[in-house]
Amino acid sequence: MASRRSLYHSSNSQLISNMKHACSCSYVGEVVGVGPSLRTIFTSFMRSSEHRSVILKRVFRYVGVGIVYARGVYWVTVQFAG
Repeated sequence: MASRRSLYHSSNSQLISNMKHACSCSYVGEVVGVGPSLRTIFTSFMRSSEHRSVILKRVFRYVGVGIVYARGVYWVTVQFAG
């Protein structure tokens, strides 16, 4: 995302394939964000009902986090599986 300067989600099939390879999971989810600080991104996630519901879903038992700092901003991807 940082190299493309564009925020986007993984395709469902790509996300499911990656997460099922890592664990035998039935549920997957993802949140992505960009901002000047990690605190800002986290606050945005938690203020968004859609992002918050993914983050707090009780079926998720595994999480993967990717963070890149480029051109003065943080690019964050958080993937969940359960």
